[in-house]
Amino acid sequence: MPQSQGPRVVSDMITRTHELDPTRMCSAAVNASFGSHFPEQLDVMGFNYNLKEHDGYHKAHPRQPSVGSETASTVSTRGIYSTDKLRNWVSAYDLNHTAWSQLAEEWWKFYSAREWLSGGFAWTGFDYRGEPTPYGWPSINSQFGIVDMCGFPKDNFYYYKAWWGSEPVLHLFPQWNWEGREGEPIPVWVHSNLDSVELFLNGKSQGSKKVEQLTHLEWSVKYEPGVIEARGTKNGKIALTEKRETTGGPVSIKVTADRTEIHADGEDRRYSRLKCSTVRAGRFPQRQIPLASR
Repeated sequence: MPQSQGPRVVSDMITRTHELDPTRMCSAAVNASFGSHFPEQLDVMGFNYNLKEHDGYHKAHPRQPSVGSETASTVSTRGIYSTDKLRNWVSAYDLNHTAWSQLAEEWWKFYSAREWLSGGFAWTGFDYRGEPTPYGWPSINSQFGIVDMCGFPKDNFYYYKAWWGSEPVLHLFPQWNWEGREGEPIPVWVHSNLDSVELFLNGKSQGSKKVEQLTHLEWSVKYEPGVIEARGTKNGKIALTEKRETTGGPVSIKVTADRTEIHADGEDRRYSRLKCSTVRAGRFPQRQIPLASR
C-alpha cells in the first residue's frame, strides 16, 4: 500500500470501529513510520520497542495517550548462567536481548521514568513453541518468556515481582555448583525491593549494598564450594534471607505424577515432580526439581 493511502485507510477503520462500538478506543502496535500521519490518528499510541522514538513523538503529540504495545523481548534459559551456542542456551542473567529490543531492567526503567507512558506489555509472559530465538533448529521454541514453557519462573520474574508489587522480595542467583572453577570470580545477582542486602560466602561477608530503585544488585565472588547467602534488611532489621548451596553428585532419581489418569480430550495434562537426591559431606538436603509434561 502506498504511504499516502495509509492514513486514509486507518482513518476509515477507526471511524467504522467507533460506529460499531463507541465505548472502545483504537490503538495499534507501531514499529515504524512514527513521523507519518498514521499514528497520530490513533486514540492511544502504541509503541513497539524503538525507545529512541518515544520522547520525540510525545513532544509532538503531548495530549495523545501512549502505551508500550510490545516491550522487552529479553531472552534467557531458566537455570542456565553461561551462554552456550552449541546447546542453544542463553544465560539467565538480564544481559541478552534481540537486535530490536531491550533488557528487562532497561525498558522498565525507561517507562517508569515517564508518567505519560501508561505502561507496557512485555513480550512475553511465557516461552512458547515457534519463533525459536535467538537460535534456530534444534530449538523449537522462543526464549522470550518471563517464565519457561512449563510455567516455572526465570530469574527475571523476580525483577518484575520486586518492582511491580508491594510484597517484599529477595531473590539470589545463580546456583552454587561450579566444580573446576574454584577461585574464579562468579557473578552473583540479587533482585530485591528491600533497603539493603548483604552477601555471605561460607559465613564471610562479601559486602553490603544499598538497593537502588528498579536496579539489581551484583557481586563478583571467587568460587569455593559451600553456601552463598543473601540477607536483606528493611528499616535496619533483617527481613528476608536466601541461600544457594553446593551439592554433590546424584544418588537417586524418582519421578512421581500428580495423578494416574487424564482425560483424552487433547487439553488435559498431568504434572510430574522429579526428586533428585544429592549428597555433599552429609550437610546438604535433597534437591527437588519440578518438571511438567503432557
